[in-house]
Amino acid sequence: MGYEPRPQFSQILAVLEDAQLEGRIGSREEAMEMVREMFPREG
Repeated sequence: MGYEPRPQFSQILAVLEDAQLEGRIGSREEAMEMVREMFPREG
């Protein structure tokens, strides 16, 4: 996805895990879309 390693990765993974457990995302594509929307790339 082009994200540089940074401390925010743990937050991204936690958000994705919660969303998956809550049934808000069910596929890799949905997870990638959520990351792009909630954590836009810097620069």
